[in-house]
Formats: sequence, structure tokens, C-alpha cells
Amino acid sequence: MKIHLLIIATCFLFACFPAYAEEEAPTSTADDRTALELAIYSGQRALVTDTRRVSLPAGRGTLLLTDIAARITPDSLHVSCPGDTNGFRVLEQVFSYDLISRAALLERYRGETVKLMDYNRQQDRKDVVEATLLSTRDVPIYRIGNEIYIGHPGITILPDIPEDLTAEPTLSWLFENKKAGKRHIAFSYLTGNVDWRANYLLTISDKNPTGELSAWVSIDNRSGVDYRNARVSLVAGDVNKRNNREKTVFGDRMMAMQSAPASEQFQQAALFEYYRYELTRPVTIENNQSRQIELFSPRVIRPKKNYRVFSGAGRHTHQRTEEDTRIPVEVSLSFRTDEANNLDMPLPAGLVRLYQVDERDRRWFIGEDRINHSPKDADVSIKAGSAFDITAKRKQLEFRRVTSRVSESSWEIAVTNRKSDPVVVECLEQLSGDWEITKSSHPFTIVNAFTARFDLSVKPEETVILHYTVKTGA
Repeated sequence: MKIHLLIIATCFLFACFPAYAEEEAPTSTADDRTALELAIYSGQRALVTDTRRVSLPAGRGTLLLTDIAARITPDSLHVSCPGDTNGFRVLEQVFSYDLISRAALLERYRGETVKLMDYNRQQDRKDVVEATLLSTRDVPIYRIGNEIYIGHPGITILPDIPEDLTAEPTLSWLFENKKAGKRHIAFSYLTGNVDWRANYLLTISDKNPTGELSAWVSIDNRSGVDYRNARVSLVAGDVNKRNNREKTVFGDRMMAMQSAPASEQFQQAALFEYYRYELTRPVTIENNQSRQIELFSPRVIRPKKNYRVFSGAGRHTHQRTEEDTRIPVEVSLSFRTDEANNLDMPLPAGLVRLYQVDERDRRWFIGEDRINHSPKDADVSIKAGSAFDITAKRKQLEFRRVTSRVSESSWEIAVTNRKSDPVVVECLEQLSGDWEITKSSHPFTIVNAFTARFDLSVKPEETVILHYTVKTGA
């Protein structure tokens, strides 16, 4: 009878005071995602805007978010709820980025007792011994009994995975929610190790005064997460960034070429003092992947070939010398970003590779150069290399001191053209201090405070000699 009464009383107590069972925090993954936007800046930085639909209880609770970048800047996080600005807020967040690895696991058990299992092939059995893990530097060091083992052929067996290690980067939010149910949560953050760069292809032909310019962008993702079906925007411009110490991720890189439709894939618009190029379709950029997408289809432009000689380097106060100095003749292609060249958009900074088509329609690589961010209606110059059939020599003819602070020197520049066509060579003399050209055999233009330009017209098999005298003050 007493036993029956005890059972009834126990059931009554459990009915009135149910046992407390800690509920596991809900986890949101990429499967909950309804939209993803990726704005990529030069300098390995991107702004990720992730929108997810999650089911949350009312009141205060914890929400775990996975499938986020491993290189997230946690204090850049911004959270909002589209359509309901007052129903949900984040009170506290923790970013767990210490991932499970062999080194991390061993370090957590340094100084602890672990098991070592070795397979005995002769007796076909597994031998297990207990050991104290003394150090994990270079190779693990164990104490087994009274002896120290530097490394061990067996397998290290650990009792459990420490709570501070995670399988993937995870955000943990302590939140407050007014109403239970499903809601859309949008959160944005900055991340590192995502970069983009522009690459241009300019093809010319000696038989045609026009050229063909096309552009591609390369997007490099090493941020530790995949961006699937993302709306991608590229921001061109020098955005100020303070250097923070960040970890660097290295991994195998995959290359994927994206074929382009006939219509342009990017729409260009102004953004603050920069420009953004928005891809008109969603794209997937996996972790440790570099993807190339066409920025604009080939456009017919009219590049101009230029020959330049840079010399002087401000050295006009040296004593007289009779030696000839050979100086290279730089050849470059230039064009203007205007409607006449079918370029109605500013060009982001990038590498331009130059090609020429010969009489048999074969393409030859002839040089490459980098261009800066170029707005609309700007002149763009691309250095190809040095001319082979055009040579230049420079020599100092005279030098005298006018005063203790003023000197006067005379110079000669000889340009020879071995080509079958006439050329115009720009001679850019770099001057320093207070200077004045007092005598010149050819007209000159003052480019800036430190440069004078002489344009020399040279016929085939002709040598043109430039003489000028410059007075220089300290």
C-alpha cells in the first residue's frame, strides 16, 4: 500500500513540476537563405548582405548562423528585419572561428591524459596505452610511464571535441523577439579575402587604323564560404581602408571561365565618389575559386601609336661630359574614353594586354601595361615596350657656372628612324629646380613644372638632332 502511495505522489510531483530540459538553440544555414548580395571592392574586401527566413520563438533566445565567411569582420555586422523594424533585435553576438583541426585538437589536450593506439601486425592486435601529452610544437611529445616519447607511431585517441571548437565558422546571437513564428532577417557584414580585378584585351592590326577592346573581370574568393546565386556588384575606386591584422587563408584555386551572351552583363552607375558595376544575373562563386566574367563585349576603338623618349631625370647641374648615352624609345598606344571610341563608361583600373594580328590573321602578344581608374572623356595610355627601329642618344655639350647657385648647360638628343614610315617622337626632358630653356633648335611645350616636351618629326632613314640650352637655379 505504501509503495502505491509513493508512486502516486511521485507522479503528482512530476505532473506539477515537469523536469527542465534545455532546448537546443535553432541553427540557420544557407538553406534558409532567400537573397544574397555581394559588393566586392578592390583590396580584398567585400560587403555581404544575407537575407534568411528563420523560425524563432517569442522572448529571449539564441540563434546560431552558419555558412558565413571565415574572414568576417564581426564588428561590421548590421541586422535588420524587412517589414518589421521593431519586432526583433540582437542583444549580443559571439563569432566562433576556431575550427576543428588536428593541431587545434591536440593543443586543447596539452597536459592531459590521452590514449595511443598502435596496431601490432605480428600478433594481429591493437595495443592501447595511456600517455600524457606534454607538447604539440613541431611533433607531439608524450610521457608514457617514466619515459618521454618524441612522436609516436600510433593513433592519438581523444575523449571528446572541446566546446570551443566548431566544424565551421558560426555566429551566435542572443536575441529578443516579440512574436513567435517565421520572419525575414537581413544581416550584412564586411569580409576579407574576396577581390576583383579588371583585365583588358586590345587587339590591333597594321592594315586597319581601328582596334578591338574587350574587358573581363576576375573575381577571387578565398573568404572560406561559397556565395551561391548571389547578386554581385563590383566597386571601382580607391576606398579608404585602415589596415587590420587579419589571418590569411591559403587553398587550392579553381579556374572557371564564364561564356558571355551578346548583351552587356554589367550595368554601371555612380556610387558616392566611385563607380559600381552590377551584374545583371545571379552568379555562384565558390570558395577557393577564381571566376572570369565579361565586363563588356568587344568594342571598336581608334588607338593612336606614340613614340616617347624620357630623359634628363633632373640632372642638369653636372659637369660637362662628351659621352653619348643611349636612351630607349618607348612605344605606346593611346585612346580616349568617349563616344567616338564606343566607350560610354568609365574604365576601372586593371591590366591591359596588347595583341597584333598579322597578314595571316595570327595573333601575337606585343606587350602589357596597367591603367588607373579612368573616368569618361579621359586619355588612356598603354606602354607596349621599346621601339626596335627607332633609336635615340643623348649627350651633354657644354656646362658653365653662371653664379654659385645658377648653372647653364647645353644638350644634344639625336633620334634615328630606320622604319619605312615617318614618325613623330616626343622627347620629354625632366628638369629640376628653377629652370629656363634659353635656346632651342626645335619648339617645345611646358608639360608641367618639371617637364619640357619637344616633338621631333623624323623621316625614314633620317636622323634628327635636337639642341637646347637650359639655365638651372638651385
